[in-house]
Amino acid sequence: MDRIEIPSNTPWDASLPYSRAVRIGSYVALSQTSSVDSDGSIQGGNDPLEQARHALGNIRAALKAVHVDAENIIRTRIYLSDLDDWKLIAPAYVEFLGSVRPAVSLIQCKMVSAEILVEFEVDAIAM
Repeated sequence: MDRIEIPSNTPWDASLPYSRAVRIGSYVALSQTSSVDSDGSIQGGNDPLEQARHALGNIRAALKAVHVDAENIIRTRIYLSDLDDWKLIAPAYVEFLGSVRPAVSLIQCKMVSAEILVEFEVDAIAM
């Protein structure tokens, strides 16, 4: 079975061996993804909703790179620095998924940077 690995293209790639997305057969796993862009800048400022939109844009790009769409998502994990922010990021999540209703977990945790407010992790099955 072929293995496709998509790098995150963030500054962490050089210090930690990981991929933004990995596809083996029809299974696709995406690493925790934030609003950080390729130069390490956090997009969306201090706004959880805008950070969520940027993070989900990064996820959309990674899914496209392994030839799947949001409709193929079966599970998401939403990591929040403040669990109450789920209400603030919900509109971006709904915009991204449309009518897709995957299994979901909400997790409050300390982020790699205090400026990162939200990250998403995704599992998908290519059809």
